Amino acid sequence: MTASYSMDRYSTARYEVREAREAKWARRMALFFLQLLVLTVVLHRFFGLGTPAAINLIGVSMVGMLIALLIAVGSLIRIWFGGQTGAAQDFGAIVLSLMGLALPVYFLAKAVMLPALTDVQTTPADPLQFTVLAGERPKDAIP
Repeated sequence: MTASYSMDRYSTARYEVREAREAKWARRMALFFLQLLVLTVVLHRFFGLGTPAAINLIGVSMVGMLIALLIAVGSLIRIWFGGQTGAAQDFGAIVLSLMGLALPVYFLAKAVMLPALTDVQTTPADPLQFTVLAGERPKDAIP
């Protein structure tokens, strides 16, 4: 036995225990893409990042977190049947991925459930007449 105490592989009196390396990488991926998601939102809101670029970066971060989640679940199965260490790393990856996916999936579900806009008029020569809303406005409202 050497003096090196690496967590990748260590020995006990009876057998050698290995760490599942994909568990560590799943947590790293989940943390990276969660940070990318937060940074994208901050840059879009406060520093003028364009909406198309923000939507693309949010999509990339969602796909990355889904991949990290799948890797973590696969690693947990491997740890369960193979006896490696690293389950805490996998649970960390799962929690980080679910935290990052919660809000985008919520808004995506709301967008899918809302009815599509089919009657939109943008001609300035003949604008829409809001007859129902016009009756509900106070008389001293700005025209």
